[in-house]
Amino acid sequence: MTFLVYLCFLLWVTVVGFTIWGTLLALKLIKKDQIEGDLRFESRVTYQPPVSILKPLKNLENGVSECVESFFRLDYPKYELIFCFTSEADPGYPLIQEFICNYPSVDAKVLVGEGKIGFNPKIDNLIKGYQQAKYDWILISDGNVLAKPHYLSKLVHAISPGVGLITSNIKGLNPKSLGGRLESFILNTHFTRWNAVLNAFRFPAISGKAMLFQKSVASRFGGLTSLANYLAEDFIFGEKVRALGMRVVLTTEMVHQNIGDQSVHSYWDRHLRWGRIRKSLSPLGFIVEILINSFISGLLGAWAFNHRFGFSPLIFLSIHLCMWLILDLVLVQAIEGGIFIGDPLIWLAREVSVFPHWIAVGTSNVVNWRGQKLRIGSQTQLAPLEYGDFSEGFDAGLSLGGSHQ
Repeated sequence: MTFLVYLCFLLWVTVVGFTIWGTLLALKLIKKDQIEGDLRFESRVTYQPPVSILKPLKNLENGVSECVESFFRLDYPKYELIFCFTSEADPGYPLIQEFICNYPSVDAKVLVGEGKIGFNPKIDNLIKGYQQAKYDWILISDGNVLAKPHYLSKLVHAISPGVGLITSNIKGLNPKSLGGRLESFILNTHFTRWNAVLNAFRFPAISGKAMLFQKSVASRFGGLTSLANYLAEDFIFGEKVRALGMRVVLTTEMVHQNIGDQSVHSYWDRHLRWGRIRKSLSPLGFIVEILINSFISGLLGAWAFNHRFGFSPLIFLSIHLCMWLILDLVLVQAIEGGIFIGDPLIWLAREVSVFPHWIAVGTSNVVNWRGQKLRIGSQTQLAPLEYGDFSEGFDAGLSLGGSHQ
């Protein structure tokens, strides 16, 4: 019993320590993002190579039209925009054509068709743009990314010898529903904090929403085609870059993701997919990650302090949760510039849902992505779900599809 008490105490101290440290690291990155104004920053940029920007698009919902238009307004000397659709019947197709007409000075074009090179629908959509890109430097940027005029300048500022991939943290903005608020909250707290910790260990998480790299480097491991059957194409890309002896760099520029109107089901389904990605990449890490939930770590600490010091478990847990809530709200305030009156309840709903969500992730290796049900194998390799396969876990009735970036 004594061993268990000390083990739980050590786990609690470790989790709380890393949570506080991660919050401070994240605040430092956020501050850098905010204080580097356009004039001050652009005066430091000396190398601005031409860049081909690839944008995979589908439906242009959730205010994505504003995001797309922001890329026509980039303050950058030379770049091209390549918009990739799977069909001309997509409702976003005529809108992109209208943008191209409205901004004739911007080098932009639309490509339509399905690559059919693998099970990853994003890579299937992007491959035609990748093959027709004019320039060696490629930026993959999702449709719901909102860019400031200096966005591309900040990304290329991270270019240096030995760097093979440049990526960014994500911040969720403009939520318009309960599901949207849950999404922005987890992006602006949990993901921002722990990516800052990973970055401190020189192993930043890679966001597929912002990947800047050289085509000549990617060609050394087969380019995007080599990623066509992986769900975590961003992570695998990073691993292939590191295998070449090159570095992955996280910039101070945070990607602005427009959240918009999302259902709670869409939020649940998307994070099932992300959770199963993490489980596939690191089964042991997935088992351990539940410990960084505020309730689970708080319960461990409450039990240890009660057995060792006779401290009231209820009082301990209350103090622990209040501390965690404050740390999360500090990050929300720093990123969003304000806190909604209902945010404590949103935080509570998210934290309470973490354990059942973790169980749901663990019970299946099936994901629902853009209308396809696929099985995840080792290192997120994808295979089609065979007819009559019922091993979809507790989430079988919850995956309602929707738009998944």
